[in-house]
Amino acid sequence: MENPGQYRADADQEQEVYLPTQPLLREEEKSNNIRQISYRSGPIEPDELKAYDDLAPGFAEKYLNELFVGAEHQRKLELLEIDQEKLALEIQREIFEKNHRRSLLASQLGALVIIVAILTAGGLAYLGKEKTATAIIGSLAVVSGLIYGTDAYNRGKEKQLKTSKETEKGKSLPEEE
Repeated sequence: MENPGQYRADADQEQEVYLPTQPLLREEEKSNNIRQISYRSGPIEPDELKAYDDLAPGFAEKYLNELFVGAEHQRKLELLEIDQEKLALEIQREIFEKNHRRSLLASQLGALVIIVAILTAGGLAYLGKEKTATAIIGSLAVVSGLIYGTDAYNRGKEKQLKTSKETEKGKSLPEEE
């Protein structure tokens, strides 16, 4: 459709402005354009679905199939997310167990060092070196404090892990067919 119009220069702004001399659409064309726009979220109502199926045979079946496929896909995503959370918990559990074994080994070696240090301090005190023996005993107090703190921290983490295991066992997921 040809739209006769003209360009005019605006004297104040020195820009060309297009001014149509006729309306772009005739009155009868305006009434035939968009009659109604509606928006809705969610599934189509049954009577509307039947109307669509009457217009395009097979539409209802395709539409319902898409709903089922979408629901199945969503369920698979949720199950995948649960599997990933389980994997993350398993990795945390493995890390905790390795740290726990390392902590036990450190505690055992620490106990050996303490026994040797006490025997050494006792021998030095017997030989008259009380200041050196006192320094060794003081060092032992600091080291045992560090060992106890690490062990208490690990026990707290172990308790936290056991609680998460019990919570996980309490939640039962439906088996996938």
